[in-house]
Amino acid sequence: MPETNLRWSAMPSVLEYQRYKDQLVKELFRRIGYTNTLYKIFRFGEVVKNTHQLFPVSQAILVRNIQLHHPELKDLKYATGTVDVLSALGILRRAGPRMMLTEHGRALAALTQQPWYESSKEFFFLRVVLEADGDYLLNLLKLLPETSAGKEDAKGLGIEFFKSILGLLEQRRDEIKHFVSTGWIQSSALQHLARAEESIRYDILNEPRPQRTLSLEERLKQLRASRAGRARRITAEPTETLRHTLDPRRGWLVDLGLVTVTHERTYRLTPFGSRLLEKVRSDGFEVNGVMRIPFSVTLAQALDIRTDVGIPRNYFHHLAVDVYQEGAASEYRASIESFLEDLRQFFPAVKLKNFNQAEIPALYECVSIKAALCGQLFTEEQYHASLKKVLEQFDDQVYRVAGRHGQQGYLAFRK
Repeated sequence: MPETNLRWSAMPSVLEYQRYKDQLVKELFRRIGYTNTLYKIFRFGEVVKNTHQLFPVSQAILVRNIQLHHPELKDLKYATGTVDVLSALGILRRAGPRMMLTEHGRALAALTQQPWYESSKEFFFLRVVLEADGDYLLNLLKLLPETSAGKEDAKGLGIEFFKSILGLLEQRRDEIKHFVSTGWIQSSALQHLARAEESIRYDILNEPRPQRTLSLEERLKQLRASRAGRARRITAEPTETLRHTLDPRRGWLVDLGLVTVTHERTYRLTPFGSRLLEKVRSDGFEVNGVMRIPFSVTLAQALDIRTDVGIPRNYFHHLAVDVYQEGAASEYRASIESFLEDLRQFFPAVKLKNFNQAEIPALYECVSIKAALCGQLFTEEQYHASLKKVLEQFDDQVYRVAGRHGQQGYLAFRK
């Protein structure tokens, strides 16, 4: 459930803003951009399964390895696009000249090595897709039922979809003006939203740009282009980006079991899809007919965004458990000994390369998804309480390594 009784900090400093700037941009508008028509969401898991031992690795070598192991991605633009989407989903990150697995990425690598991975992948990918692309995915899920599964209706659906997204950006603007009191943070957020709106209106929907007075240099450049026959033709037709935005996500929604294609070639919500929409609506995601994900509690408190509601850490994991479980999930009840064995099971695949330590959040993802497959919800609070007991009772086997500021640190097993 989203939290409503938030505690506010003092006015954030410039350093605090710099620390959370990327997270603010992400949460203002959760979308991952161009997807290079990569329709199969679970293929990203197969890519990580086949390449996880390479990391850290240069992007060029990673792309060549993807082309080698995945013939369907042998075209350079699809192999490169796969790396781009994995990065946008928070599974990969760039560190200097090399690509590395994130906490999500290391958890995924560990999950792909389990015999029950096929049963768990929906839990993992629904979570990461909603975190990174939830504003797009939820609004498309709301519009998709009863529309055609063919390409002929993509234009009409796409125009309706992007009108919803423009409504979402308007909602966000109102929230920023109302809830953000720090002037320069408000200005930065509004500028980001304005650029996103311009991109949709002029680069995707291809609306004519507002007329303005051209400088002498611009008028001469336009005249030369016109004489050379290169003047840009203004048209009301949307660009191909519209279709390329919708088509992959329609495939993802099918893969995730949220919609199905009927014999009449139309989309229909599955029980999982209905449950997802019902849950996020009950949590206050829909405003004026538009789906928008509230700010996280962490961001709202750090940047003094005085919103009425915020989503807690690991909200999307709890949401995935609610969506895919038949009935309410039971509480995690494994013994401390069983919990320790789960940590030991995932540790070799999650640990950092050439180091005897694994990120504590990545281990949580693995253990909590394994619990979800047993119909249990393992909260982060329970995880840390269990971890504390393990460190106290089995200090001869396992110990904790401190992380940098803002990180939860690492777990290590004694050799």
